[in-house]
Parts: sequence; C-alpha cells; structure tokens
Amino acid sequence: MRKLRLKADKGFIQELLASKWWNADSDPDLFDSRDQILSGYPRERGHSPTNLSIQEEGLRLLQQLPGPGPLMNLLQVRGGPLQQRLCATPQSGHQHQSQHLPWMEMRGRIPVIRKWCQSLFRFCSCCFFPRVTAGMKPILLQGHERSITQIKYNREGDLLFTVAKDPIVNVWYSVNGERLGTYMGHTGAVWCVDADWDTKHVLTGSADNSCRLWDCETGKQLALLKTNSAVRTCGFDFGGNIIMFSTDKQMGYQCFVSFFDLRDPSQIDSNEPYMKIPCNDSKITSAVWGPLGECIIAGHEGGELNQYSAKSGEVLVTIKEHSRQINDIQLSRDMTMFVTASKDNTAKLFDSTTLEHQKTFRTERPVNSAALSPNYDHVVLGGGQEAMDVTTTSTRIGKFEARFFHLAFEEEFGRIKGHFGPINSVAFHPDGKSYSSGGEDGYVRIHYFDPQYFEFEFEA
Repeated sequence: MRKLRLKADKGFIQELLASKWWNADSDPDLFDSRDQILSGYPRERGHSPTNLSIQEEGLRLLQQLPGPGPLMNLLQVRGGPLQQRLCATPQSGHQHQSQHLPWMEMRGRIPVIRKWCQSLFRFCSCCFFPRVTAGMKPILLQGHERSITQIKYNREGDLLFTVAKDPIVNVWYSVNGERLGTYMGHTGAVWCVDADWDTKHVLTGSADNSCRLWDCETGKQLALLKTNSAVRTCGFDFGGNIIMFSTDKQMGYQCFVSFFDLRDPSQIDSNEPYMKIPCNDSKITSAVWGPLGECIIAGHEGGELNQYSAKSGEVLVTIKEHSRQINDIQLSRDMTMFVTASKDNTAKLFDSTTLEHQKTFRTERPVNSAALSPNYDHVVLGGGQEAMDVTTTSTRIGKFEARFFHLAFEEEFGRIKGHFGPINSVAFHPDGKSYSSGGEDGYVRIHYFDPQYFEFEFEA
C-alpha cells in the first residue's frame, strides 16, 4: 500500500452537511460495517483504528456544528453525544494535540461514500490511507445483447454511439444515458462506428461484409458499401467528405483500406473507391485518420504501425514497437499524439507525424482500449484477461478495472471497477469531465468524475 501524507481540508464538513446521500436503500456504494471502511488499515506499528485521531483544526470545526444533525447520526457512539467524546481528554502517546475518535464504538449501518471518506481521513494523523472503492455512480446503458466492440462520442460530446457483436447500432444522450435511437440494417456483428465533424452522418462497419452510411438525426440509411470480407475499422476525415474503412484478411480475400469521396455519387452507386491500399503482411486491426486528413495511421495484427498517405496510398512510416496485435488507436484532442492498446499488456504513446515512440504504460493483462484525456495529462486503459478465459477466473484476478496513468510519469494513480469481464472500449468525453467504457458483459458505463479528480495533483 502506498503511503500518503494527507493535508487538511477545511470544507469537508460543509460538503457533508450539504450533500443528500442518506438514502441507504438505493445507494449501491454503501459499506455495511466499520470493518469494511477500515479494512485497508495495517495493524502494525500502532496504526490500528483505535489510534486514529482528529487534529485540532478538524476538532474546532466539529465543535462549531449547530446541534445534532447528519454528522451526529454518523458518529453516534455508545458513550454519549458527540460533543462529550470530542471534548474528552486527549489520550497519551499523541505527539500533537488531538482528540480520540472512537471508530471502534460506532454501531449501525454507516453510509460512507468515497468523497466524504477521503475528506474525513485528511484529518487523521495516520499516514496510511484506507482502500475505499470509488463513490462515483456510473450511468449504466443496457442496449446490446452481445459484447461491446466500440464506443465513440461525437465532437460536442452530447451523443454517445455504441456498437457490439450484435447488429444494433445505438445512440445515447450522454448527459443522462437516455437512448435516442437505433440504426437498423446490419445483419452481423458491428465492429466500428464513427461520426463526422458536425454529427450529420454516422458510419458503421460490420461483419456482414458491409460499410453503411446513416443520417444521424433520422436514422435513414444513405449508402451501402459492400465488401468481400468483414469491415474492421472505419472513419471520417477531418472535413467529413472522405471516408475510409479497412477489411479483414479472411476467406481468401486480402486486407484492403478503401477510400470513398462522398461528394462523388458515382463512387457510392458503383461501389468503387477512388483508392484502395493493399495490406499484404498482417491485417489491420485498428486505424484512424491522421492530422488534417493527410494520412492514415494503422495498427496491425503483428504489432506493426504504418502511416499511409491519404493521397497516394504509399507507406510513409513503418515501425514495430508492439510484440502482439494492436487492438485500438485513439488520437489526442489536438491530434499531435495518439495512444495504442495492445495484446502485449502495454499501451504506448506516439507522435502522430513521425510515429516516434514517447511513453509506455505497462499492465499485467492485455489492453483492449486506451484513451487520452482532453484536459489533463492522463490516459485511461481498459482491458483484462481474455474473454475466453474469463469463466475460470474471478474479477479480482482478471483485472477488469479501468486504469488511470499519468501521461508523463507513466505511473498508475487510480482504478475504477464495475464491469464483469474485460473492457473492450474506452472513450473520454470531449470536455474531460467524464469517460465511458464498454465491456464484454454488454454494458456501457458512463462515469462522471467527482470533484477530487480535478483537484488531484500528481507527486512524482
């Protein structure tokens, strides 16, 4: 367990009294007993729960509370009212002036959320921090019958598009999780989805050997582009006029990257792209448009990264920094960097223009998806044990949490649980105040960060 020196937070009592989180029956993040709250505390070196103490600054705030209230109910003890306990004589052995906080005498069901617990323990003299699960309540989206394959926000972030290993394409209102509509037409698993700059059109690629263009508002199918094999990746260019998609290498057919200009109806009617790039070696498993739509950045099954010219189709740069398949590629907000997620248990940061390797984020399980925060130097990783082995392992061993790393220091600083299986896709909201994850369990979870996330400062 990492040792942290926590600073005092004068506003925690005001936040506690102002919050309305006392409905114990509807809150899934409650703790049933004090033992769960303090389970992370080591018992050696005298750091037992009975040795916790409140500093003078926190004591002064507590004593100024006007009569009984939520805090009184929370810290109710057998020995009498809260004021008597806080005004008791300090126990010997404390080097600083403090008052004993009798956690071991607390009784009843204690509703504790992470934000309050972290604020309260800032007043504790102990240098260890208890392991408390996150108090963020995610919005759970259930609109698919099979595993999620990709989730993606539009540019403004008000819409969230989700696709899965079923023929359904869903669009959700990201602020509250309301499903706005469904795009019906595919007959196989949908592998990829993208929306253009002004969210007028939606592009999807499926295992039914087709790539389809939709009107975002009405759900009408505007174009059907048939292929010889499954469409694995797809995307609009910066202007929204050119689309690209890649097909799998299967059934004797070669892997291709195809380019269509939506301004030329003849290309759509004849189903003939104006340019096709063959991939002879290993198939493309992830691809995105580069800066200003000048190139395509593609990750391959063998771990290679290629940069293809969107004008000539030639290979501009080729590198191999991963040893296994690249599952996902996502660009930063300004498109100067991108992060890759690979089966070799790592996610890596690259320069978008030169493909120069910058940083590496290491885990113990395959990484299925990674996304960069638009506001902070943070990257979120999603993955876990492979789906074929999930039935023989627990969620703890499978490591199905979303993991947060600092972009510069390559250090992990947080995890968020929730999915019952590996996470297949993650995406940051464009405003950086929330992120979403889609898992093998078929659920999409929208997580809004609590205020402590924005106040957090990483100490190298």
